[in-house]
Amino acid sequence: MEGKNLIVLKDFADKYNFSKVYKAGDTITQSKKFDEERVNDLISRGLVKVEGSDETTEGTTEETTEGAKGGKTGGKGKDKKK
Repeated sequence: MEGKNLIVLKDFADKYNFSKVYKAGDTITQSKKFDEERVNDLISRGLVKVEGSDETTEGTTEETTEGAKGGKTGGKGKDKKK
């Protein structure tokens, strides 16, 4: 993720400087603004996306893992009813 720019999807204030507001449509040069953990947090909250990406959750696995667990549980439940 290092070096990629971020596109702001929703307005939000900087975590440490509340007077700095990132506006929807702004481009943030990733190389010096946020560490990877912060970027993943912003992406998972739908505040930014990686430039050139259609996915707003790129780089996060939490949602994918939860979806897979739900799918497996649903399949087992259907088998028990037969």
